[in-house]
Amino acid sequence: MQRKIMDDNNILAELAIVSYKCSNDPEWTMLYISEEIEELSGFLASDFINSTKRTYCSVIFQDDVSNIKKIVEASLLEKKAFEIEYRICHANGDTVWVFEKGKGEYNEEGQLLFLTGIIIDISNQKKLEKQLSESKEKYKYLANQFEAILDHIPGLVFYKDANNNFIKVNKYLANAYKLEKSDLEGKSLFEIYKKDVAQKYYEDDLEVINSREAKLNIVEKWETDNGVGWLNTSKIPFVDEVGEIIGVIGISFDITEKINAESKIKILQQTIEQAPDAIVITELDGSICYANKSFLEISGYTEDEVVGVNSRILKLNSEAKVDYKELWDTILAGKEWHGLFQNKNKNGEAYWERSSISPLYDDNGSIIKFIGIKEDVTKEHAIEIELEKLYRTDVLTNVSNRRSFLEFAQTEFLRNKRYPQDSVFLMLDIDYFKKVNDEFGHNIGDVALTAFASVCAKTIRTTDLIGRLGGEEFAVYLINSNHEDACIVAERLRKNVEDIVLYSDNGTKVHFTVSIGVTNIYASDQDLDVVIKRADIALYQAKRNGRNCVEWIMENN
Repeated sequence: MQRKIMDDNNILAELAIVSYKCSNDPEWTMLYISEEIEELSGFLASDFINSTKRTYCSVIFQDDVSNIKKIVEASLLEKKAFEIEYRICHANGDTVWVFEKGKGEYNEEGQLLFLTGIIIDISNQKKLEKQLSESKEKYKYLANQFEAILDHIPGLVFYKDANNNFIKVNKYLANAYKLEKSDLEGKSLFEIYKKDVAQKYYEDDLEVINSREAKLNIVEKWETDNGVGWLNTSKIPFVDEVGEIIGVIGISFDITEKINAESKIKILQQTIEQAPDAIVITELDGSICYANKSFLEISGYTEDEVVGVNSRILKLNSEAKVDYKELWDTILAGKEWHGLFQNKNKNGEAYWERSSISPLYDDNGSIIKFIGIKEDVTKEHAIEIELEKLYRTDVLTNVSNRRSFLEFAQTEFLRNKRYPQDSVFLMLDIDYFKKVNDEFGHNIGDVALTAFASVCAKTIRTTDLIGRLGGEEFAVYLINSNHEDACIVAERLRKNVEDIVLYSDNGTKVHFTVSIGVTNIYASDQDLDVVIKRADIALYQAKRNGRNCVEWIMENN
């Protein structure tokens, strides 16, 4: 039993939970207060006992004292426990947010004897809440920066929040409804569409938000004043820098003409020739027997140069992974095939096209040819790539964001489990970053974060992983790196950060340092969370040991 009590006390010490017993006088004279108060306030516990050197009330942020007393007095009147959040002034000048829970202790006659309770540091929680609020505003600002570009995209571009309200739309979308952008922004889809149509779009958005996965190339009906059309829509989650999904980003292209063309394979030659999409008809062996004007303009070939030639002349070995066996199996089975190609024109220049390939039949129902309808989506593809980059990259520092880094790290961790090799995990936290923001402003803080990330990325190898987990906290995954090499890298990181020199608006030099927690990745580690927690403990030790240092923690510690 004694060992159990000792273990519990150790846990409380690690959590820095302050326990106390005090009188209910105006200064809350401490009869007992645990040693954790030193870490929380910077003052010794003995200083507070019987107000030897100072009263606890004196370290409370003075603007908060009156409210605290009201809450405590009201709780004592009802003989109930009280819970309060307030600020205390640390000996080093910092302001620390704390959570206190306490109650009165009474004798048998119901007379108040003293107060008991606990006090916990919640500064990190408050900081995260503030960062979360700021990140939402930052992404709204980012959307405005892209507005000028998006207005020139010949498609319906929109940002929507999680409640189905438009945050931003481009001119193309507003013009489609014969409205101004301001008439749409801030409005719900239910104010624009019929209830059943709006509900369908809303459920589709929720699927993207809840799954945290993009939905690309959704072909859907589009009701306008001109009748029913067709859209090709792609949506991705709208994610802030701490990984919270706050809505969806989408882009829709009007593909009504393309759909109509696909549903009427046997159309007049003149109609096909004037179609805005590239259209090509091939024999069963893939050799081209007809190509329309748009196809010739996109490919750069003349009609004489392509007729009779196999369509593989356009093929480019590239990042577009097309399963040609699956393509041929589909169209030979009498079905339509849809896919994305990266082809090359006559000059060897690459371009992206979205293709639909369908069989053509004779009167007996036999396949005699194939028709391909091709849309040049080079610009659209570039936008999708950029949106994907925004989805995975921390906008400020240009390193992987939390979601992306943890996905890559998880993949590497599982690979490491399957094919064991030495690897090391680092947690990095800029020391006193709040002080940099407070003294020099958030602009310098942003510059510091960017410079820090750049130095870290240049210090590690290109095969290693680096990501911003949130605020001033970063992580590095050193792949195939032993303990000795990792020691060198970690110390080099610390020194390179220490050497960074920035200048404030008034020319003052700005220096900052980093604390680094390091741990090896062991075969016995059950999951990545175990590694991260161990590195976090090492980081905490680095901060307790004075900051601007590297601390290791081994598997059994």
